[in-house]
Amino acid sequence: MPKKRRPLNRPLKKQLLLLRHAKSEGMSTSKADIDRLLLPSGRDHAHQIGHYIQTTIGTPDRILCSPAQRTQQTLEKLQLPPTNIRIEPTLYGAYASTLLQRIEEQSNAITILLLIGHNPSISQLASRLARTFLGDLPTCGLVHLEINATCWTQIPEASTTLLAPPYSEKRR
Repeated sequence: MPKKRRPLNRPLKKQLLLLRHAKSEGMSTSKADIDRLLLPSGRDHAHQIGHYIQTTIGTPDRILCSPAQRTQQTLEKLQLPPTNIRIEPTLYGAYASTLLQRIEEQSNAITILLLIGHNPSISQLASRLARTFLGDLPTCGLVHLEINATCWTQIPEASTTLLAPPYSEKRR
């Protein structure tokens, strides 16, 4: 008698974390935009968000980060355990469609993906995938989406759940 295969009771899900960089220096004629650094308050806030990610969601399997100094400093201050980090030049100044394309190119073995980027594209992508207008994410604003998909290329058509409202509250 052949063995019965167990049906899959629920599809595998992907978790996507979209994070805008922490509070940084203002625009200056003496410094290129890509070179702006985090302010002390931004460094503290990034650390708080990192603690939230680690204790509430877990360690991302991969992190995609813009090459701007402020996004890389945000990543550093998150203090997440070492993971598969990629500094992606295409994320700086990108449209939301470019961010989505980079997400779709990820390995299906990745379950939790963190993307650290900039407005307006990070907010536009968050609203598009959540299928509701979320407005402009504040600095260090985090959106956590659960995607009912087994591979990243299914994201545009997959049902998506906004697991929590955008998180940015500074906790003491």
